[in-house]
Amino acid sequence: MNITKLENEKRIGTPIATASAKLYTTPPVHYHDAALLSTEAQAQYHAQRLHNLDTIQQKIADGFYFRRDVTEQIATALIKANVL
Repeated sequence: MNITKLENEKRIGTPIATASAKLYTTPPVHYHDAALLSTEAQAQYHAQRLHNLDTIQQKIADGFYFRRDVTEQIATALIKANVL
């Protein structure tokens, strides 16, 4: 178990030696997180986007978005989102 001595609020100092403790250096302050998607996940994401775009294009072709109730819902959502 490592027991550490805090030297200040922003970094952890060198651990206090115990029987099972190993000495280490203080890690750098700045970390960069990253998330990587597998090629399968990326392919599924792009396939879903294409499907969604096809659905939207079909709704446009069918006149779905030009119905009064749909137009009112879109306008209300835009006003609430402070887009207009």
